[in-house]
Amino acid sequence: MGPNGGGSSGDVSVAAYGNVMADPDDLDRRYACATAQQMRLHRAWLINEVASGAMTIDGVFAEQAAAGRCDTVKVVVLAEKVPGVGKVRAGRAMDDLGIAGDARCGEVDPVLLRTLWSAMADAATRPL
Repeated sequence: MGPNGGGSSGDVSVAAYGNVMADPDDLDRRYACATAQQMRLHRAWLINEVASGAMTIDGVFAEQAAAGRCDTVKVVVLAEKVPGVGKVRAGRAMDDLGIAGDARCGEVDPVLLRTLWSAMADAATRPL
């Protein structure tokens, strides 16, 4: 039995000794997982910044221009997180502008997004 549990003693697994190049598929998988994790962390950070009021719509657009990672965030998630807006106002404003509930920031015209964010600012100051 070899050191990795199978074959003869001459059938040594390189992974057991750690001195062989990694499988290219494994490297691709690790890279994809790391990239996905970075995107999730960035989305969570962005949503928290908007929810806390630390980031305005101009900040979101600046972040998009700099990093380009806001494309995957759903518009409704950010709209609902604007302080003082909530789900009802966000939904109404999106419906009024014809923005689908499952639309992501990268799928919506930037001018329309700016209009939505202006509506969010107005909605936050008005009673339901």
